[in-house]
Amino acid sequence: MTVRTRLMLFAILAISAGCNRPSGTFTPVTPSGGAAPAASDYRAMNMVQLQALIKQKIGVDDVTLTPKGQDAYSGTLKHLDGTVLPVEVTVEAQRIVCETKTPAGSTRQIITPQGVNSDLNVK
Repeated sequence: MTVRTRLMLFAILAISAGCNRPSGTFTPVTPSGGAAPAASDYRAMNMVQLQALIKQKIGVDDVTLTPKGQDAYSGTLKHLDGTVLPVEVTVEAQRIVCETKTPAGSTRQIITPQGVNSDLNVK
């Protein structure tokens, strides 16, 4: 066999072998902070994941929650301008409802897999 033939044979074998990995060796990578990228049931999330998801979706600086009951939390939202507002959070299978009530009015933000919807009720 000539050098050229050996080189061609080696190239064909290298291309056909490629980078084959056995199936099932993929390990999904979770984002830092334990946030789940998408939830099929939001009730399965722990409190750290829930806080991270609310912070990301609503766009606030910080979220602090304490358990209030089953799938219910109370806490505060710290907005980017430094304003801290009380929040009541209810977690359902396919949505998270965040209600903020102040003397000036209230807002309700609903997080779903499709995005965020906001309702503003001014008194």
